Amino acid sequence: MAKHYKAISAMPYEAELYAHLQASERSNAGADAAAVLHADSDEAMRRRLGIFIDPIDGTNCFVEGIWQSPMTLVGITLDGVPIAGVMNRIFYYPLTCTDGPAATEPQERACVPSLSVVLNTPALASPFVVFDGELVPAPRQTEPQLECTCETPLAVCRSSTTKEVFLQPLLTQLEPCNAVYARGAGYKQYHLLKKMLTGHHVVHEVITPADIFVCPPATIKKWDCCTAHAFLYALGGEIYDQNGVPIRYPLVDTYGAAATSPSAIAALTDGLIAVTPYAMHEVARRLGWTLTLVP
Repeated sequence: MAKHYKAISAMPYEAELYAHLQASERSNAGADAAAVLHADSDEAMRRRLGIFIDPIDGTNCFVEGIWQSPMTLVGITLDGVPIAGVMNRIFYYPLTCTDGPAATEPQERACVPSLSVVLNTPALASPFVVFDGELVPAPRQTEPQLECTCETPLAVCRSSTTKEVFLQPLLTQLEPCNAVYARGAGYKQYHLLKKMLTGHHVVHEVITPADIFVCPPATIKKWDCCTAHAFLYALGGEIYDQNGVPIRYPLVDTYGAAATSPSAIAALTDGLIAVTPYAMHEVARRLGWTLTLVP
């Protein structure tokens, strides 16, 4: 273990992260940029700051040895808004990298093609993004996309076991569209991120980038989507319920009291539809939504 300890414990792109934070502090000089979150008590802090963790998303795939799907997800929210996330496909990569481009990287970066990180606090001038082990330059640069029109076939990522009573009416509204099948909620949303960001290319893995991820009501929890949501939100995408209402992560009820139970905090009772920024307005048009800005 000691042989690999430094590479495992070192934070990839730590120097770049600090430089990004310092640049934002300089650009916000004189402004009320809350770089540090303050609260009067631990209880007050817990009502504002949420952490949603899925130690092994895609557990069935993990048990079956389908290593590309399982991942560790950590999502962080502030006042219900996803502001940071860590997505690690740690089961798909070895602890050490002995060949390929990663072998020439500094030790603290040599074992991170599995790692994606986003930090998008209100104080930052632009999000800090690492995707598939590669730093996304700031200002962020997503993959160029053709304009999405009424004739554009949308790639819809879904499970082969998604309930037809939910799926078929939705797919009819979304036509023209093509199905992209994948397992694991995090891995399905990863297909949307692949539409926007290049990241590290794995030669033997074939991924079809997707525009949309759909999931029926009460089938996954907020810890399944919070991490990917932080990436989508930072890059201009969004996650909605089936009625077109942006999903948020409140830790208190409408009266400001703490939520009654963890299950109530994590529930997704109205389904989930995640979209890339390129498809957002066309998806809204096809589904008859009126998009509203929500912090």
